[in-house]
Amino acid sequence: YANPARQNVLEQIQKVVKDPVDIRSDIARLRMVKQPAEITAIQKAVDITADTMAEVKSRLSNFKNEKEVERAVSAGFFAHGGDGHGYEPIIASGGNAATLHYMKNNQDLEDSTLLLLDVGANYAGYSADISRVWAIGTPTDRQKEIFDAVLQIQQKALDVLKPGMLVKEFQHQMEEYAFKVQRKIHVDIDRYPHGFSHFLGLDVHDAGDYTIPLQEGTVLTVEPGIYLADEGIGVRIEDDVLITKSGIKNLSEKIPKTL
Repeated sequence: YANPARQNVLEQIQKVVKDPVDIRSDIARLRMVKQPAEITAIQKAVDITADTMAEVKSRLSNFKNEKEVERAVSAGFFAHGGDGHGYEPIIASGGNAATLHYMKNNQDLEDSTLLLLDVGANYAGYSADISRVWAIGTPTDRQKEIFDAVLQIQQKALDVLKPGMLVKEFQHQMEEYAFKVQRKIHVDIDRYPHGFSHFLGLDVHDAGDYTIPLQEGTVLTVEPGIYLADEGIGVRIEDDVLITKSGIKNLSEKIPKTL
């Protein structure tokens, strides 16, 4: 192991149990399917995130830099009954949004740029995970073109996702579709920069088994993105989705997807 701690733990266990059984995959499968109380907690985390984002967007013109936006989001999560952030927030303006896990959150906001927020409140130990993009001032035609393309890709993803799918099957289908959409707007990349989806729950990237079909009660994200560092544009639109018996339920549907 790159980290010797895991090997050290195994050696200590083997002093007591000669042939220990690795149960991590079993626990991951148990965590993959949420109980009703867990779904309620995730929905509450999403709702807190939704209310906070609405308030922050209504005051967007008052903020001078990314850090002020981050502080407003943090305050909103607590004000609406949350337990803070479910993960380190990403508040990325302009070209910063082309860095997938940008976390400096300290640049000044400039007119005619886009602001990417990837944030999620924590409630009772469960996390939301939402991404929205807002325009600082009036968006350019190119910014709107990229935003509309990501929105189109995400809508297709929500239409495709269903119980019984493998996440890798979903990823493959959506990559092919995304490449077609992107070529029409002169975005040419040979590999998609990140997964379209991950499990959500106690961790923002929650435990789960990616080798088994999606089951009723699973919660996961749907998050396409286009990142153009040379154009100073990064767009990601992300919702939290519950797999139901017959389809899906978008837990964050009420959060607007508008610049």
